[in-house]
Amino acid sequence: MRCKTGDGETWMTVRVREMRERSGLPDYDPASLDGQMISLAKAAAHFGICVGSAKSLVLKGILPAIQAFTGSQWLVPVDALSSETVSIAMQRVIE
Repeated sequence: MRCKTGDGETWMTVRVREMRERSGLPDYDPASLDGQMISLAKAAAHFGICVGSAKSLVLKGILPAIQAFTGSQWLVPVDALSSETVSIAMQRVIE
């Protein structure tokens, strides 16, 4: 993701592990999201649109999504997939 450490080094698995240990952060566990969030790619596939169109809706504030930091993957709340506002916007993209 082109992020650098504080001293300008690139992030590697060992550096991430060391940082998590120093900070007392648990290892990343995708199961910990308990199905509450999905990737933007999965949300786009759910609606049958491309990721670029889904990202456009995120940037316009129509599809709610969060990023841990710039350059990381977008995560979409599963509840947003059934939102009427989002469904209407998706239909406009598909048409």
